[in-house]
Amino acid sequence: MPTDGRRDVESSRAAAPLRAGYRLDVRRIALVFCWLGCAADPWMRTERVAGETEVVVLGNLHRRHLVEDDFPMEELRAQLVRARPEVILAEIPPAIFEEVRALVAEDTTTAVAAEPEAESETESESARAWLRAFPELAHVVFPVGEELGARVIPVSGFTAAYARDLRAYRAQHPHGPADRHHACAAEHVDRRDEDEGLDPEWLASPSYARLHAWRERCEQTHVGDAMGEAAPRRRDARHVALVVDAVRASPGRRVVVVFDARRRWVLERALRDLPDVTLLDPRAFLDD
Repeated sequence: MPTDGRRDVESSRAAAPLRAGYRLDVRRIALVFCWLGCAADPWMRTERVAGETEVVVLGNLHRRHLVEDDFPMEELRAQLVRARPEVILAEIPPAIFEEVRALVAEDTTTAVAAEPEAESETESESARAWLRAFPELAHVVFPVGEELGARVIPVSGFTAAYARDLRAYRAQHPHGPADRHHACAAEHVDRRDEDEGLDPEWLASPSYARLHAWRERCEQTHVGDAMGEAAPRRRDARHVALVVDAVRASPGRRVVVVFDARRRWVLERALRDLPDVTLLDPRAFLDD
């Protein structure tokens, strides 16, 4: 039978490979974290890298910028200026883009504040209604585009069929989907929005994106295509197709997408998969 001394030696020898393996694992883990840190650097940088196609999605609140003290329209403008876009992708349907641009150039104040003279489906009235719902276009997008010499491209997948089907669904289900999973997700979103105050940092955070992704996936799972063209899957597919096409048509440039903050998660998911595209983190352009 081995003595206590021999047992200690044998135990030490047996443990040696384990210690070596442990040291190796620690080194591997350290290398992985180092690699992840390096890989994350492009997300947070603000400096332009010549020749690279860089994209950042700036989420916004539309009309709420006019009343939200936590995220006023001036801060959205400052974010866009800090991003230094060469191309701006704006939330405008291509069909009314020229009319919207003409109205902004003609008179920003009138374009945003005027009420339609009569209910109609004319392109002009649709453009005016769009500017009232999306005042960031007249206050931020077009002025900054002109100031920086950036091209503005329309990328909203909104259609008349979407509006029709959404109205029909809301009339039939005024309280939203009767699903406990969706109700739980919506409750979490509302509570966090209230706690965080809808400031720019919260809207640009991964947590905000994950919560809205959760709610929309619950809605899509429960409702399916009962919402017709207003179904989240179909709506998002139209937005994504236009954004991706515009990014692909702008190689080697910095592209800034100014879009509804609730859609940021789905746009970033699509852009992240594009080859030769660097997706930048919107938090890099917040005011310190």
